[in-house]
Amino acid sequence: FLLFIAVELGMQGKFGGQSNAVAVVNGEAVTSQEFYVIYNQELEGAWKAIRSTMTDADEQALRQEVVDRLIGQTLAWQEARRLKYAVSPAETETMIRGMPVFLDQQGQFDPLRYETALGRLGITPQLFQMEQERAASAGRVETFVRESVRVTDLELWLEYLRWHRRMRLALLAFPTAEA
Repeated sequence: FLLFIAVELGMQGKFGGQSNAVAVVNGEAVTSQEFYVIYNQELEGAWKAIRSTMTDADEQALRQEVVDRLIGQTLAWQEARRLKYAVSPAETETMIRGMPVFLDQQGQFDPLRYETALGRLGITPQLFQMEQERAASAGRVETFVRESVRVTDLELWLEYLRWHRRMRLALLAFPTAEA
């Protein structure tokens, strides 16, 4: 399938695009709020240990990594919807209600705990649900693609032989020194 991606980094709203978009993927905006949720999670997660020593280049690399990840996830989500393989809102709701962070002492979903956690993150329930739906749908498509690729033992062996022969030829190409 043909993909058209228009990325508007640092140009939000200058050419009639969505003023809140960090990227536009096939006409669908990736909002700055979505970006900052993931970006802040990265700063508090894997990058936390080196956060105080991050250079401007490190920060720019992290920002680009987050944008690239959101673009890839959006593409996978769009493909999941096109193939009618996306996670439904009901499935998303079930996933969220089963997340241990939102369960009370008895293992039941606690709406207050849910609202409080999202409030601390600074995101709305709608955005959180959309992000969960997008991530789960993207994961579903990626799993489908990964599981549909099969390589037989014979194919692996033939590829090994092809590379092995190429390596031997490269070794034979070097002249030997005569003693």
